[in-house]
Amino acid sequence: RTSLKCSDGLYIDNELLTFDGPNRPDVYYLPFERPDVDAVVQEMHFGRIARQGFPWLFCDVGICTNVTTDHIGRLGADDLDGMAGFKRAVVERARTAAVLNFDDQRCRAMIPHLSAKQAWLISDSRSIDELRAETGNDHAYVVTETVDGKEAIVVYAQTRQVLMALEDIPATFDGTARFNVRNAMQAACAGLALGVEAAAIREALGSFRTDMDMGLGRMNIFNGHPFTVILDFAHNADGIRQVGEFLDRQDIKGRKIMLMAAAGERQEVDIREKGRAAVEYFDHFVVRSYQDKRGRERSESVEYMARFILEAGADESQLTRVPDPDEGILETLRIARPGDWLVMNWGNGEAQHMWNMITSFDPEAG
Repeated sequence: RTSLKCSDGLYIDNELLTFDGPNRPDVYYLPFERPDVDAVVQEMHFGRIARQGFPWLFCDVGICTNVTTDHIGRLGADDLDGMAGFKRAVVERARTAAVLNFDDQRCRAMIPHLSAKQAWLISDSRSIDELRAETGNDHAYVVTETVDGKEAIVVYAQTRQVLMALEDIPATFDGTARFNVRNAMQAACAGLALGVEAAAIREALGSFRTDMDMGLGRMNIFNGHPFTVILDFAHNADGIRQVGEFLDRQDIKGRKIMLMAAAGERQEVDIREKGRAAVEYFDHFVVRSYQDKRGRERSESVEYMARFILEAGADESQLTRVPDPDEGILETLRIARPGDWLVMNWGNGEAQHMWNMITSFDPEAG
């Protein structure tokens, strides 16, 4: 049986045992106390590491996906290098394999600090020759290449192995969701490093879907209205840009609208970057507050987010302010026109509630 701890809560074999709240140590330790659990997968959130450290001394595989400005200025992470130090602590504890996104410069800088038997480096932008030239051919590599006219994930370890085509991985949306291409590459690295057969990895990646059953609040797409709705966590600048790049690869006839909010405890740099990212990709912005105010009143939170959207170059006519959390969701749905694409960002514990509101909305009734 497999245990998964992520931002939703604690799962064991796809059964949600506890919703995520304050990161209590027992939630992380619980899987190790159960003899029926064979494998433990844990998202080591920055806040958990900073406040409580690790629930284990070593891990078999450690993965670092990227280092971004999210949470900068909090809990001792004063800049990007400080944040990289927290994230590096995960891969430094890996014994069998450390998996790094080589396209992220601060992930690259972690390589000399590794003690794992092997580093697995993934790249969505470099060829295998470029990777080997930059690293001395001392590692295992996973890249994307065109194979028989299709973009595919290709592994270079002892030998070259074509793992599978991106079109066969539903979560990548035929390769247009590049963040999920990278996620798939890193998941494949972890499996291969642990001795999982390639066929089992293909089956897993080929059957994983970004729906409410398998990926609560992660790229959940609803096409049941005259417009398209995406429910996604996308709560920081990097997440917004990743989803924005995905939208740029779609055939969109209407507007791109984003429902967003500013978490009450976030630093100004976080909110400013979030506003800039949104303005880069979206045409209209509905600003609401999250259910959890986190120390900032609803109207204040809305104005805080709106301020940085306007500073980034948006016009007042592109902005709709709705302080109430649920009313903000409904207003986003009401202003949508046929052909529009809506991206709706959710706060902690809201994903299922928002999905229910999206799917039950009647466009004719408004």
